Amino acid sequence: MPVVAGIDLGGTAVNYTIVDQQEKFLIDNLCEHPALSRQGPDVCLGQIAEGLQVAVERAGVLFAEVVAVGLDTPGPASSAGQLSARGSTNFVHPQWAGFDIREVWRTSLANPSPI
Repeated sequence: MPVVAGIDLGGTAVNYTIVDQQEKFLIDNLCEHPALSRQGPDVCLGQIAEGLQVAVERAGVLFAEVVAVGLDTPGPASSAGQLSARGSTNFVHPQWAGFDIREVWRTSLANPSPI
């Protein structure tokens, strides 16, 4: 069954949801983990991938059934997924400035070995 994942990446927490084709939320309760964004993109994106696996399991679907991921980040980003070079108040680690989160996330999902 194809599903869509929603991820809200904040400075203090990462929240996940999974929605089916009928727009039904498959996770009843809050699926939240503390954010590791202050430790930089490498650590934080690994944490997001691990949390997504937990969310998928909680929703009772397979990771392979996730056909799209919506990712919400704090602060300004381009329509292509590049975070502002000025950074964000919640993303204080210097490697976040100008970080191309969409490309890195797409690449990591195409090769999901950490999950």
